Amino acid sequence: MSEIKQIQVGTKIFPTGTFKKRKWGILFLENDVPFAYMVANKYGERFFVTCSLHDDNRIHYMYGLADSDKEKLGLADFTFSQERSEAEKIWENLSK
Repeated sequence: MSEIKQIQVGTKIFPTGTFKKRKWGILFLENDVPFAYMVANKYGERFFVTCSLHDDNRIHYMYGLADSDKEKLGLADFTFSQERSEAEKIWENLSK
């Protein structure tokens, strides 16, 4: 598989170095600090959540996506179902 050069999410494009593909999703970074995660779990669910790096150097995941992170991802005007469709499209493109 070739290296992923960029990902488009909503209205924004994330170049290499601003995201990391993981087994069960994609971690989005701002200044090398995690702020959002796109879940792509084994049950076929695809959605975005807010995450943050804590003092113990572990990433903690929220149950949803904060408005500020929706803005950073280019999803500010998306409904929840549109966010899920966007996540599905992204994961399908990465899995080709």
